[in-house]
Amino acid sequence: HSEALADQERCVALMAPLGGEENWVQYAEEHRDLIARFGRFPHRNKVLGRPCTMEERAFLRGGETGFGQGGAGAVFGLDHLVVACPDLERSAAAWRDLGFTLTDRAAHEGWATANRCVMFGDHYVELLGRAGEGPLPPGLADCLERGGGLYAMAFGASEAGPAAEQVRACGIEPRPVQHLSRKAPDAGPDARIEVELVLPAEPHAFGLPAFVCVHKARALVWREELLAHANGAHEIAGFRAPVAEIDAPLAARYRALLGEANVESGKGALGLNLWGIRGDFAPGLAPAIAVRATGPGTEPRSAVIDGVALEMTPG
Repeated sequence: HSEALADQERCVALMAPLGGEENWVQYAEEHRDLIARFGRFPHRNKVLGRPCTMEERAFLRGGETGFGQGGAGAVFGLDHLVVACPDLERSAAAWRDLGFTLTDRAAHEGWATANRCVMFGDHYVELLGRAGEGPLPPGLADCLERGGGLYAMAFGASEAGPAAEQVRACGIEPRPVQHLSRKAPDAGPDARIEVELVLPAEPHAFGLPAFVCVHKARALVWREELLAHANGAHEIAGFRAPVAEIDAPLAARYRALLGEANVESGKGALGLNLWGIRGDFAPGLAPAIAVRATGPGTEPRSAVIDGVALEMTPG
């Protein structure tokens, strides 16, 4: 269990003479290979509150083994933030003017919504607007009527079934798994982007509306050309969101979902470590999304779009 490579090499050497049908050598080599690759066991990051690297996130997202220590868990860090946009195209133009690359407009099947997304390495910001008459996600209509803003956050998961059970273990009853799909642009006539959603029966059970999103065709969503932004943006550093109240039950739900070490609470505020992305919640908090950017001429700047402060920070 040591995270020192020399210890792991020694373990392989000690296991080698044992042989047998217990696969001791195989297990020792699997442990050793993880330490050689990452310098630590990524599946421990959650319980220890350690931020994950991008490579570790990709590894855990695949549901890799945790050797009986929980692995990635059904639910992992931030998948995306959702910004409600009363005028989707105007909002998209404002993001584009700041140097962001956006996906083409896409309509969902099953909801009267359309989106454009700002993609980063393993997460994104979804700009979401109404598209005609029909059903909308819970609470979206009210958010749009208030002028839009930071509407929801989505956690990631590898499978919807285990994710629903983990939500239930937080004391929150999930709705039946919902399937959404849309055509995949530039990927052939039959290519479709498929997602499964696990939504709490009570939309504000996690303070800010939150749900779990399972991507069934990640390669169609995270395309190379969408990850290059003229302003050098490459990841969400953190976000701030107002919630009605910070109380003990809310903090307990997050601890059950994310692990004790990833939740800070006190003085009417709540802080989350979502695989290295910081989320802050408090009543009256001004909504904001901080985006980290690198490259020549990168400098701090900010803009307000749909009531959300977009903060660009070098790094």
